[in-house]
Amino acid sequence: MPITYNTQRTSTVGKMIEIFQSDLAKIGVKLNIQTQENTVFQQTLNEAKFPGLFAHGHGFSNLMPVSLFLQAFPFRKENASKFTSPDYARLVDAMQAEGDAAKLKSLYGEMNKLLLAEAFNLEISTNPSLFVTTSKVREVGYSANGSWLLQRTSLA
Repeated sequence: MPITYNTQRTSTVGKMIEIFQSDLAKIGVKLNIQTQENTVFQQTLNEAKFPGLFAHGHGFSNLMPVSLFLQAFPFRKENASKFTSPDYARLVDAMQAEGDAAKLKSLYGEMNKLLLAEAFNLEISTNPSLFVTTSKVREVGYSANGSWLLQRTSLA
């Protein structure tokens, strides 16, 4: 049975999916890659209208773990996979409302167990942003989400 795998036009995701396709072919699974222009992909993601699987990068989990479940399309309560679960919704709401670090740690543990058991979303790898500059560039800062902070940047 062939599987459709939706992706946007990025070099990183494209190579990953080619590897995935090759590995699945070794066990007899045909993966049809459907590459979409970024605007079409984003609209399809927002509307949760993907047939089959999809690959997409996301951020937010490096700030506060609960941010992942509030902001990243693949993980929100109304997510791009159309996954629903009363326990999932309860945990997202509880994490958002909780301020006590010990209680949050317990909630994160519960969410981790649920994510492993339900497996509606598969995290494959990190995709760090890498930047190259000339040695003349000084004091480039980085935000928590990897964006450049250029307030103190100068040229030597």
